[in-house]
Amino acid sequence: MAKTKQAIPKEERLYCLRWNSYVQYDGNGAVPEALDRYIDEHDGNLPPYIPLPRKPVEFCPIAGARTASWPGSGPLPASVLQYVLEHGALPRNTSDCSPDYGDEDEEDDYPGA
Repeated sequence: MAKTKQAIPKEERLYCLRWNSYVQYDGNGAVPEALDRYIDEHDGNLPPYIPLPRKPVEFCPIAGARTASWPGSGPLPASVLQYVLEHGALPRNTSDCSPDYGDEDEEDDYPGA
């Protein structure tokens, strides 16, 4: 007995189809072929995903590159996608990438250091 497909929410998501393979889709228009195939092969279930910001964002510099801006819709910059492939998560955004980000917690995490 075939299962019914889950409804795809209308929000920007980066779906993980398998190791090192992501598809970005916002729930509008035709479902990308690779995502549709995944859903068919997995009894109608959606793959795991990374939710994308709902507003414009500027990501922290990646590997010495300049910051990468994203308007909150449309394709992610190539440098951001490369970061996701290497780390499995989005890079931090500029609101939390100051040079001393996290320094105040290091002393608490390693007492006596």
